[in-house]
Amino acid sequence: MRYPRVLGAFLAIVGGALLYITLDGLQDGVKAVPKAAILGPGSMLVGLWCLLFGCPLRSDGTPPEWWRLGFYSCIGLSVLVSILLLF
Repeated sequence: MRYPRVLGAFLAIVGGALLYITLDGLQDGVKAVPKAAILGPGSMLVGLWCLLFGCPLRSDGTPPEWWRLGFYSCIGLSVLVSILLLF
């Protein structure tokens, strides 16, 4: 990624908006829109991760293990949140 923090900010804003739409609809009694419920938490969490930590690279051009572990943890957490929003 050339500009990970800019991409992270964009994903966090878009994901936050989708998550807000989903939660607002659930509060009003409307069934969750599946695409927004799936993409919202994932975009927001991954975007926040990239915004906070960027994407550090080792000498061989790959991100370190701690960064990948956090990135994949954000994806796993977003899957759990999406499942909870849909059911």
